[in-house]
Amino acid sequence: VGTKPLSGHELALMFLPHDLKRLDAYSRNLVDFHMITDLLPRLSELFFHHRLPGSLSLSLLQRALLIAMGLQKKTVDDVSAEYDLPVSQLLALFNKAVRKLSTTLNKIQETAASDEVDANPLMQRAKVENQRIRAGALNPLTSSMEHELDEEGRKAIAKMKDAQANLLDSLNLDKYAIGGSDKDWEEAVAKGASGGIVSVAKTASSETKKTPKSSRKHKSTPSRDKAEQAERFAHRSKKHKRN
Repeated sequence: VGTKPLSGHELALMFLPHDLKRLDAYSRNLVDFHMITDLLPRLSELFFHHRLPGSLSLSLLQRALLIAMGLQKKTVDDVSAEYDLPVSQLLALFNKAVRKLSTTLNKIQETAASDEVDANPLMQRAKVENQRIRAGALNPLTSSMEHELDEEGRKAIAKMKDAQANLLDSLNLDKYAIGGSDKDWEEAVAKGASGGIVSVAKTASSETKKTPKSSRKHKSTPSRDKAEQAERFAHRSKKHKRN
């Protein structure tokens, strides 16, 4: 007869998780005792071979029920006729016995799971970290969330402005340049004072020369040239209206 306490590994070999759930359901009166009759032989062997903790104790009548229904394969009616007791009383005693057995097996399973966690270095570190968090050892943030959002927003806006400036610098705006000098425009406005379209021929001397890339940093950007051209055109238009 073995006297070694039942380990979690042995428990997993003898009972499926579904088996333990059936025992728990019967102990809470959720299912009929016929749902666990196939488990009674193994439960009886563990109890009478002293494989379960010594804290588990059953009355003499509960032990008799476990022997009769688990080892001798007798029915409740057979035990009732043998002991001259009502079936309801026997089932109540049997339910209490199964409840004690189910609680004991669940504790063995929980202890085995806890030991497995303690033996795993990763789980051990996670456990220590969880205890540190619960102890309030977390460091506060150096800045508020609003400050971080504002900072990231400023960075995003600055990045967008740089991208827009690079896009304008890459555009060729020479074809939109207004040809002619101020003198050419004054003469054209004077000729068109009576009405009609005012135009100035674009000569080679009035064409904007392309600036080499190497010297762009010493001259105005195309966006600034475009603004100056627009201002010059507005000035000429005002002079044309006054004339």
